Amino acid sequence: MKKVILFTEGSVGEKDKRFALTAAPNSQLFMLHDGPRFIPATSGFTAFSLVPALTSLAAGKDPLLVTIGTGTEIPALTPRGGVNIKTQATSPADNDNALLIGVAASPSFVTWDATPATARAPRFRTRVRLSQITELVFGAGLDQNITSPIGSATAGDGVQFLFDPANELATGIATYATNWIIARKINGVDTYVDSGVAVLANVDYELDIRLSSDLKPSFYINGALVHTALTAQTDDVAVGVVIGVQINAASPAGQKDFDCRYVQLDPNWIDLE
Repeated sequence: MKKVILFTEGSVGEKDKRFALTAAPNSQLFMLHDGPRFIPATSGFTAFSLVPALTSLAAGKDPLLVTIGTGTEIPALTPRGGVNIKTQATSPADNDNALLIGVAASPSFVTWDATPATARAPRFRTRVRLSQITELVFGAGLDQNITSPIGSATAGDGVQFLFDPANELATGIATYATNWIIARKINGVDTYVDSGVAVLANVDYELDIRLSSDLKPSFYINGALVHTALTAQTDDVAVGVVIGVQINAASPAGQKDFDCRYVQLDPNWIDLE
């Protein structure tokens, strides 16, 4: 690991900024909305310099794809970086969804593993922003069986951040209407924890999930630890990136959308520290 100091020149009325970064071997430097970052070559990473296509991509050709679900508009790059994903606008309906999901056999899928000789403790990171916070459910994280933005009520394992303002999932969280919810799934059994962090419209959130060497996940929002699990995920499970929004209203007022600035999946982040 190497320590690197970078300076960026400020625009008119702004100060120059200094960044102290740690660079793992074989890393590349990327400029993100919140500053520069070194990304290991082994990581699945995209900041959407090209808008992802609506059609499926061959496995291994691209780390992410957009699924049309029940109707997704063509994604567009955003002024603040990243991509904007919308449900269809012509006739918005309940359960319309729009997702970014991992492509099998690409860097956006990983098999987490607690066996010392083959250990893999992945880390998922993304930066997202919701323009609306009603009549929807939103999810971001890793899941074994990707069928919608929300991994709940499906088989297998998963770890996600959820926002469910109408309590569609009946999580038992008192602050479901306002807060990010921590969601875990182990062998198809769902558990939920209140993050204590409110979701606001048109605000960026850095969502970060880190699995330990014994597969116990910790959840961070904007760099602050909000929950550490005491039990482990199922060993030797293949999971993929899933980020998406779904309409949750019988007669929705309109389409739903989210901005995604970047997506990063480190297959074994502990080795990079």
